[in-house]
Amino acid sequence: MRAPADIPRSLLGPTQRIFWNSQGRPSTHLNIVTEHPLLPGRQTMIPMLVPGQIELGRLLEGQPATQSQYRRAVDYARGQALQGALLPSFDTVPDALAYEQQWRQDVIPQLESRMPSLRALMNYSGSEP
Repeated sequence: MRAPADIPRSLLGPTQRIFWNSQGRPSTHLNIVTEHPLLPGRQTMIPMLVPGQIELGRLLEGQPATQSQYRRAVDYARGQALQGALLPSFDTVPDALAYEQQWRQDVIPQLESRMPSLRALMNYSGSEP
């Protein structure tokens, strides 16, 4: 679903879309922690919901990512980093997971505060906005 105009682009992931996970909560990134694509030995957080991602339903249902899905996300992150995007960098996986947890605590409430307008769009019976 395209995001309503009142949702800041900074809250949305690379697709600039909102997806609904199996618990009925909004998902924009579905982040994972992986090795930084440009800094060997460092960890980073990257989104799985990237342009061209395959089998989104599997991811949104909470199923493990396939190798193809994982590779697509890593390739997208690498491309973004090569174009100057700053990916967070951490010494350890626990540090990256702590950052991701804090990120969720900051972003998800901002999305959910806009739930009435999002739910209205979900229930719209016409074509996708």
